[in-house]
Amino acid sequence: GGTRGLAYVLTLSVVCTALPITLFLIGIRHVSAGRAAVYSTIEPLVTVALAALVLEERIGVLQYVGGAMILAAILWLRSERPLPASEAPTALDAA
Repeated sequence: GGTRGLAYVLTLSVVCTALPITLFLIGIRHVSAGRAAVYSTIEPLVTVALAALVLEERIGVLQYVGGAMILAAILWLRSERPLPASEAPTALDAA
């Protein structure tokens, strides 16, 4: 009873909270914070896929459409080009 519940809580806290945040922070060291934020938007897609695989949840049309929109947004954000030098923000813009 109680021991099994505690094991579930500890597993969830490590696997669903501590591990992802730790990996995200490690990842930021290897890529820029902006790129890491773009990549982290895939989390809902992974969550739905894991729910289908592990919990045998049915994925409906809306979930497929949502997943496609997430992937499209990631690809769109990933393909953005840097601003030309004439439009780049300056130190005065930050003030």
